[in-house]
Order: sequence, then structure tokens, then C-alpha cells
Amino acid sequence: AEAALAEGGPLSELWDLLLTAYWPEPQKANYLAATKISKLIATKRPRLSPVLDSVITQKVFPGTTKFWKHFRVALSDEGLREHLRSVTDIPEVPADVCLLRRIDVVLWSRHKNDT
Repeated sequence: AEAALAEGGPLSELWDLLLTAYWPEPQKANYLAATKISKLIATKRPRLSPVLDSVITQKVFPGTTKFWKHFRVALSDEGLREHLRSVTDIPEVPADVCLLRRIDVVLWSRHKNDT
């Protein structure tokens, strides 16, 4: 994970590449914004990369798009990781949903109505 998340590493390169991608036609400004890019990456690597959207950008990680580094640092602390597991352990969520996806949902749910 550390190599994948490193500056200039595969995740960073993929992010930058997707920022320059246009579908279906370059002249129509159908570019991928940060939310779509993060969802694409999180779909492929759910245990590696969190989802970024306007709620998370404005309330949790203002001023950054390469937010996965912050998650990596936080989740490398065993005590904090265990705490996050306990507060995101919700009976309605299937047991196979990874911690990172649970954190995504809790952060978004907590901040979605902030003004």
C-alpha cells in the first residue's frame, strides 16, 4: 500500500491520468471530476482508496485532492483504527464491508447537512 500511495506512485499517476481523461469527446468538457475519479479508484481498490466528494472535500479534507495519504496515516495508528472500527460497527452494515468504506459512509452521513 505504501508504494501504491506514494507521491508519483501508481495511485497518484492514475489520479492524474484520470484528471486529463475526456469521454466520449474531448471538445465536450466531459471530464472526470474528483468525486468520479475517487469512486472509480475506490471501486477497483475498496481497501486502498477512500471516496472523495464535495461533503468530504469541504468538511473533512479542505484544500487537498490526494486525501488517501491522510487516511493512510490515520489508519496506521492501531489504536485509532480500533476506535474507528468500533464507531463504524453498525448492525445494518454487512460484515464484509471494509473499514475504509464504513469510514466513507460515516463521514459523509455526519457532514452531509452541515452548512
